[in-house]
Amino acid sequence: MELGCLKNLSADLANEAKQTSEVWKSFLLDGQSDVGYHEFHLLPLDTIEETTTADWPSKINRYFLCASEIDLLSSETTAVVIVKMLRLVLTGFVREPEADRWQGTRIELAAGRVAPCQLHVPDWLGTYFRQRAKRLSQLESSISKKQKRKIETAESSQRERVLNSETMRAFLADRWLFEMNEDQKSGDDQ
Repeated sequence: MELGCLKNLSADLANEAKQTSEVWKSFLLDGQSDVGYHEFHLLPLDTIEETTTADWPSKINRYFLCASEIDLLSSETTAVVIVKMLRLVLTGFVREPEADRWQGTRIELAAGRVAPCQLHVPDWLGTYFRQRAKRLSQLESSISKKQKRKIETAESSQRERVLNSETMRAFLADRWLFEMNEDQKSGDDQ
């Protein structure tokens, strides 16, 4: 962990983050067999095809399938590292007092496999995903006209590749999700 990332943490959490970094480093590089309570959790993502709530951002599926980023999330009592790698979210606990709210996501270090199961995560993770998807929309809207033309040129010269891409799949899933919700709203109004 870079020290600059820790400046917004309390002194207590910053110290714990430094210790966590050493534990993870030892695990990854030196073969330490256990990470203690600094667990790793893996959450696979896919498109949202249907929802009962209308508060998803318009690019949520594009965020789920196509975005990559690393973040350190913290509150007064909690700090977790989120590594979003396209359709996978790896979460490492610096301190998570409500670790029991993460069900079916813990990477069992000895087992060495990921098996289908019921997954449960804290509500704040959904809020985080919504915020990041909104940020994606803001970033896309700030692309210059010159850059947009370059993207359009590249897309037209590789039309087949674009049509078969994960980005197109996510785009279509977003369109479907929001058109379906609009249809449901219209049906409810009648």
